[in-house]
Amino acid sequence: MVSILLILCWINFHFFSSQAIPSASFQPKNVIQVLNIGQNPFPFIHPKSFYHLKHLKQLYLINASALAKIHVDAFDGVENLEMLELSNNQALKHIDTNVFNNLYSLSSLILSNNSFESLEIDLITKYKKFDLYLDVRGNPFNCNCSLEWLNFHLIRMFNKTISSNPDYFLNQNITFPIFNLATLLNENISEIIMKQNALDVRCHSPFSLKDKFIIKLHKDKFGCFLLESIIPIVIGGIFGLLIIGGVIILLVIQCRNQLSGFVKNQLYTENQRSNQLDLYPKPEFVFISTYNDFYKNPANINAAMEEFSVRYPLNQAAQQPTTEL
Repeated sequence: MVSILLILCWINFHFFSSQAIPSASFQPKNVIQVLNIGQNPFPFIHPKSFYHLKHLKQLYLINASALAKIHVDAFDGVENLEMLELSNNQALKHIDTNVFNNLYSLSSLILSNNSFESLEIDLITKYKKFDLYLDVRGNPFNCNCSLEWLNFHLIRMFNKTISSNPDYFLNQNITFPIFNLATLLNENISEIIMKQNALDVRCHSPFSLKDKFIIKLHKDKFGCFLLESIIPIVIGGIFGLLIIGGVIILLVIQCRNQLSGFVKNQLYTENQRSNQLDLYPKPEFVFISTYNDFYKNPANINAAMEEFSVRYPLNQAAQQPTTEL
């Protein structure tokens, strides 16, 4: 088997009931250029499954009913691969955007009739000027903003088809380039799209766009304008809230400072009043131990009166004798 694989350029591993890709059968010195390994029940494509296939040009992974996951490094080592088909794998719902990173020579990518609801633009941005031939028809796409790039890419592919046979399309009364909605809505466009199978990519959801050609949808249908209009509003709202919050904080600080100053002034005023009261002389009291001690000795009374008159002298006017009329 190994010696045969060394000299064969085309290998078909259909219906081998293999649970995994037979990577061990691919020897370093093989010259395999075409490999068809579909219709096997393997659920996962492991890292570097095709690492020794340095001369591989075309790879077909078709009708693998259990295939649900592809490792991001699954296609390492096949830098010369030009055509890759991953189609009719109903369990395949997601594919990593970096899985094709090392396929520098890839010119055709077929991902038809899987279960993809969305595909990221990063799958193809590495290919110059969107020149990659991409076939993604038959997937249950949810036509939202994440798929607007596909609309643009299909139009590019369509324009490329027009440029290869301009006389035919001119006879169909189709102007180009077709980057405008009026041209896309031309009645003849649908027939041409049906003939160009790779362009027959339709929406599965939402319900309002079900079975609509993605290539004919205006960009507003993808809802990206909502995001573009909402984002500035959200950013403006955030800045507005920050400004309002800052103003409120400044007002609170100002009110606190004013209240603090008012309290300090009140305390200062009270202290001033207290200090002024301290300037007035306080009455002095003479305490006598008992009533009997005071009145038994008349000298005590005279002494007390003299002391009182010295401490609290009468006004001069009060001391002048009064004249009887």
